[in-house]
Amino acid sequence: MTGGLPGFSGEKVDHYYPAMNGSLSPAIDIGSNRAGSFAMARTKLSLMKVALEGFADRVEDEFNSRLIPRLCLINLLPERLFPSMSFGPVGIVDSKELAAFVKVLTDAEALNIGQSDEDYLREVSGLPKKIN
Repeated sequence: MTGGLPGFSGEKVDHYYPAMNGSLSPAIDIGSNRAGSFAMARTKLSLMKVALEGFADRVEDEFNSRLIPRLCLINLLPERLFPSMSFGPVGIVDSKELAAFVKVLTDAEALNIGQSDEDYLREVSGLPKKIN
């Protein structure tokens, strides 16, 4: 296999293809047959999440350390104005688990919910934005 991925030579693609195929196929296969356990599916998705977070971290590092500074310098932007890129969490947030966690912390007075916290909780729970 030598095509399809810009910036990769045939040798690199051939080297990474089995790993990509091996890491994606279990996640794609989840739910395709009637057998299997919820625990196994959750483990596979957890491993996929770790892999995606690692990949996102490498992309983020590359953008922040090389690409963004070069683009900014080409456009004569002062270094103090350089933007940075960051990825959010990968995966689906279980709103029931999150609600229970927040309740425990707020009941113990270990967490004070601010406006940005409330906005985030509304977003991940699928609630509409609060109208001021």
